[in-house]
Amino acid sequence: MDFRRAFLLVVAVLLGTTHFIVLTIAGGFFWIIVAVEVLAIAVQSFFLMRISLARSRDAFGQNDQAVFAIVPILNLWLASKRSKYETSANKVPTDPLLTGGLGVATGIVVYVVLAIIVIFTQIE
Repeated sequence: MDFRRAFLLVVAVLLGTTHFIVLTIAGGFFWIIVAVEVLAIAVQSFFLMRISLARSRDAFGQNDQAVFAIVPILNLWLASKRSKYETSANKVPTDPLLTGGLGVATGIVVYVVLAIIVIFTQIE
């Protein structure tokens, strides 16, 4: 899927969602939106914990540190910890800028730069 099709799909979903929200507010069924939000958070939490369990097993050899994923600063430690196991010979090489602690730092820098851009565009 090329960029234009993906963009149009996102726009269509957002417009459809906005139309749905307006209809639920007008019809008195806003609780549906709240229920969908709660369900989305539950699904996101389920997948976050599954990924955290796998990452904890990979980094530490046990599931005990999976709870670090929900603690704001400790999740960076869980994300940047090197694997406990040897890497496979079939593993695809990745850019060092996107892995480990440097990858986390790169993500933070990109996030801050984008936040600054958003703030400045809203001011003007």
